[in-house]
Amino acid sequence: MASDSGTGTTLTFSGITYELRGVTWDGFEVPEIDLTHMASTARTFTAGDIPDYGAVSAAVLFDASHALPTMGDSQTLTIDPAAIGATNTYTGTAFLQSMSVDITMEGEMTADLRFKFEGAVTKA
Repeated sequence: MASDSGTGTTLTFSGITYELRGVTWDGFEVPEIDLTHMASTARTFTAGDIPDYGAVSAAVLFDASHALPTMGDSQTLTIDPAAIGATNTYTGTAFLQSMSVDITMEGEMTADLRFKFEGAVTKA
């Protein structure tokens, strides 16, 4: 199976579409529930019912003309790789969990943003 290029992917939060360098989504997770008991002959597990949709980290070009999102403010986060022909767009409510900005003399300004999903993420 061939891998697709990430070129063309967009990330929009609070109405701002960022110029991306890269996106890392730490993934979905359901808890494991240990059902092992004293009479068990092997450890047994089952999946939990409530998924955690994780967090998204984005390396972006920092545009000083855009207002920075407010830390902890809940907004719609959309990740759209459809620009490269993919058919999935992911949308959910998230908040800005952390941010760092790198400003250098005679260099581009960049920021690392981390968004935490508050609940379910839909795929369209």
